[in-house]
This record gives sequence, structure tokens and C-alpha cells, in this order.
Amino acid sequence: MNTIAEVAAKLRAERQNLLVELSRIDRVLAALGEAAGLEPIPAAPATTAHPLVVYPTDVLGRTPGPYSMLSVCEAAAVYLASVGEPKTSREIADALRAGGLRTTAKSLTDTVQKMLRRSGSYCGISATSNKKRWFVRKGRSSD
Repeated sequence: MNTIAEVAAKLRAERQNLLVELSRIDRVLAALGEAAGLEPIPAAPATTAHPLVVYPTDVLGRTPGPYSMLSVCEAAAVYLASVGEPKTSREIADALRAGGLRTTAKSLTDTVQKMLRRSGSYCGISATSNKKRWFVRKGRSSD
């Protein structure tokens, strides 16, 4: 492989990584905007498929789910914003796994609970008053 082809391959890989990252950022912004009651941010113009760009799929050729490129906290915020009501750690874990969240955790429910306790406020997530369910804060919430 010559130097130009190597550089082109590296740039295509870098471009794909940036597209995935932009998609993740757009999803998180949409969830946070919805939770805060803000006007939706217009979607970025769709990029046309380029024959040299490899779009992400898993080893079986399937397109990843909506949570596959997000952290637990980000995915939980997107999920909770979409359902609009408090959910238990188990319900959140089941939804994230169904949505393609990648994890090697033995107990995703425990992982979700620990992550939301540690950094849920960073993602705009709070526990209900009985500490058994989680919700996305909308401005000032008095749950």
C-alpha cells in the first residue's frame, strides 16, 4: 500500500469516528433540550453516503441501536427523556440493553444504579423522593 492510500484510509477512519461522535452529541443535545423544554435544535444536514466511507455495523452487519455509542449516563438521560416518566434502575437497564448499549457488566441493573448515583446529576438525572426511580429534571423539579 502506498503512502497516499494509507493516509486516505486513516482519514476515512477519522471521518467515520467524527460522524459517530457528532451523532452521539446530537442525540444527547436533543434529550437535554427536550428535558429542559427548549426549542429543538435543527438536525444537521444529512450527509450523503460516500462510497469510500464505511458506516458502522456490528459483526453480523446490523446497524447499532440508539444507545450503542453512548455512556450509561448519556443513554439513561436519552431514554428517560423519551419516556417522560420515572423508571427503576432495572427498567432503565432493560431499555438500554435492548437499545444496543455495549457492556460487559455482570449486572447492568447494578451498573446503572451506581452510575446514576455517582454522576446522574451531571446528565440531568435525579432520583424520586423515595430513591427507587429515576427521572430527567425539567428546570426545577419537586419530585
